[in-house]
Amino acid sequence: MLLAAGGHTERDMASHKIQVIELPMMDKSKYFPLAFAGGMGTRVCLYPFTLIKTRLMSQRHKALYRGTFHSLSEILRIEGVRGLYSGFLIESLRFVPSMCYITIYETVRHNLTDRTSISNSKLRGFIAGGCASMFSQMVLVPLDIISQYRQLGSISSKFAHINLQNASKSGMSASWSVVLAIHKQYGWRGFWRGYFPSMAVYVPSSACWWSLYETYCDFLVKRAPLWTPHLALQCTAASLGGVTTCCINNTLDVIRTRIQTEHGKFWPTLNTLWEEEGIRLLIKGLSARLISSIAFSFIVILFYEPIKRLSLLEEYKNSVRW
Repeated sequence: MLLAAGGHTERDMASHKIQVIELPMMDKSKYFPLAFAGGMGTRVCLYPFTLIKTRLMSQRHKALYRGTFHSLSEILRIEGVRGLYSGFLIESLRFVPSMCYITIYETVRHNLTDRTSISNSKLRGFIAGGCASMFSQMVLVPLDIISQYRQLGSISSKFAHINLQNASKSGMSASWSVVLAIHKQYGWRGFWRGYFPSMAVYVPSSACWWSLYETYCDFLVKRAPLWTPHLALQCTAASLGGVTTCCINNTLDVIRTRIQTEHGKFWPTLNTLWEEEGIRLLIKGLSARLISSIAFSFIVILFYEPIKRLSLLEEYKNSVRW
């Protein structure tokens, strides 16, 4: 029998290959409720990192925070633990478009498998990830803008170009104040400010992440011992995919955040950021974004892949390793 790399037989390597669980392999009545619960749990865990990233990217130079850990300590000192969850109620509304995102991703991926000649799994993931993000951004951009103002919280007056008299309040009353202030200042178009920069950040980011996730999975599984749990390899691959996409599009994300919080336009915003930061623009807020992306990617897959395994139809349960 032929030996593969590392002295393993071809049969061993075939059994070690990570099986991609497709939509038709799952019981939908189990999958969607579990996916919704997993998404909520993920956002509760990771929301503070998103808030810190928004504040770091919104400030000019180092007006308030010197870095990720300094901002964390300052928020806890001044605002307490509740400050880390400022605007979370608005953020929780993202659960619905997030469910739409994963449904579109799985559906597009399945249709590419069944109705096209695209045999490359990574390419299917790339296309499906891009399509899912493109459609979900239509709903997510307004929620992002409201959430970003709420994340700025008590420091919003230092960055925002709208009158946020109730920004320091908690709950939906403060969020509603943000909605009214944006509408008064900019009209309904204000809620889609930065839509195209968001598309430029999130569509390729989503497409690349899914493709890189499978690429890193294949890379790791060929080098890991046969006894290594597939879930451990998948979580590691997800984090590596998150790091790669962050480093590629961090500057665009800084521009997107500044456009949405200050209601500027792309080129003037880029010029202003370059004058303020210089070459450091490339890494502005990157540490918080890397921590957030590594943790987000890891925890998403830690929930997502077991949920898919738990939702498998009986005839597929023995063919997928944990």
